[in-house]
Amino acid sequence: MTNILVFSTHPDDAEFSIGGTILKHSKKYKITIVILTNGEAAKNGDKFIRKKEAMYLTEINQNIKVKFLNFKDGFVNSNSKYQLNKIIEIIRKLRPSIIISPYWKDSHPDHREASKLIKCARYKASINILEKLGNPFFCKFIYFYSLELINDSNKIYIDISEYLEMKKELVNNFNSQLCKEKEYEYTYINNHILNKIISKDIYCGTLINTIAAEELLIENYIKIDNLFSII
Repeated sequence: MTNILVFSTHPDDAEFSIGGTILKHSKKYKITIVILTNGEAAKNGDKFIRKKEAMYLTEINQNIKVKFLNFKDGFVNSNSKYQLNKIIEIIRKLRPSIIISPYWKDSHPDHREASKLIKCARYKASINILEKLGNPFFCKFIYFYSLELINDSNKIYIDISEYLEMKKELVNNFNSQLCKEKEYEYTYINNHILNKIISKDIYCGTLINTIAAEELLIENYIKIDNLFSII
């Protein structure tokens, strides 16, 4: 079982977008990051290097586990029964309190397809079908993330001010994607992505009057017991 189940389409997606949230919550909760593909379609870094980089979090924090589903990069497909069943099986096995998924309007097509898969799997995991995939389980809470600013309502912001420097170290661990040495092919990622990540986190921080924050989206409205439960 796990408290928070994070789905990442590629190695580094979750860390780049919500690395601070993962680090912050791992102090108290067990987190499993499920990576759908090995990122082998990237211009730099083969699947072995990228998988090794993705395991870094497990080396520095015993509350974090990483699992790979080994879907083919570039072919995440919301109509794939195989991919859907793998995600249903994961949800039923780990029985998370919270699922965090890529955003369904993300600019990357694989991220959009992953989001559709996860939303469908969350529902189908809860009903009495596909018994061979485990006992039905419903995860009540699901949140969505993106590396882009989310232009939608029902957003929440996680204060990661104390974890911003740790997040920078985490992002820099993905050296195959960020390295600018001659043997690496020039990409938008290795020239601009770090600035984009930090700029977004600082901007989101200004929205809640703190140094840095990460944004998550919920589909429905937030229910609270009393006004004092809001920071």
